[in-house]
Amino acid sequence: MSRAFAATCRVENGLDGIPPGAGNAVGRAARPVVVVGDTPLDVACGRANGARTVAVATGGVAAEQLAEAKPDLVLEDLGEPRPFLDFLDGHR
Repeated sequence: MSRAFAATCRVENGLDGIPPGAGNAVGRAARPVVVVGDTPLDVACGRANGARTVAVATGGVAAEQLAEAKPDLVLEDLGEPRPFLDFLDGHR
């Protein structure tokens, strides 16, 4: 899956977590950004930056609570990557 990610970042506070030109940082053309996180704040960060969002319930927040943040996709985990990869294929 590492080929699917142009850049990653970690933000503990605030909503300014996506580096401008993240795709260009690794020599790739700009593509839609997908933020993957495990908290409602991660979803808010993605939405505030115009990204598609995937919430994964592996960080102590239940899938139902993550769904309330209105991500584009909610997953219990990435143990079966097919739903996540299908989501990415639909947003390239």
